[in-house]
Amino acid sequence: MTGMGASGESWRKIQEDIRKLLNQMSPAAEQMRELRERVNPAADQVRRLQEQITPILEQIRKSSFPNRQEELEKLRESVEQLREEMTPITGQIDALNRQHDELLKKLKELEERIGRA
Repeated sequence: MTGMGASGESWRKIQEDIRKLLNQMSPAAEQMRELRERVNPAADQVRRLQEQITPILEQIRKSSFPNRQEELEKLRESVEQLREEMTPITGQIDALNRQHDELLKKLKELEERIGRA
């Protein structure tokens, strides 16, 4: 049984290390959620602005301001560029958050298995 005691102590050490790692990762998970909460509304706001601006731009384009076509097109391109720049950022945040959640889940499962051993 002395061999089992050393093995049990090793398992307890591993379990404690996992707990420490989980505790260290929890604030990072919260920071990721906060970042996503800040970025997603910004992306939604860009989308809403684009939805509002597009019909107005179409009306202006069809109106009697042909000399403004170039400026309107630049404005439309700027809005589209902003939307495109936001999309990868929100996608990356979501991917990182999913990876982080999956890692936490696996670490918790490992801790539970070690606790049962």
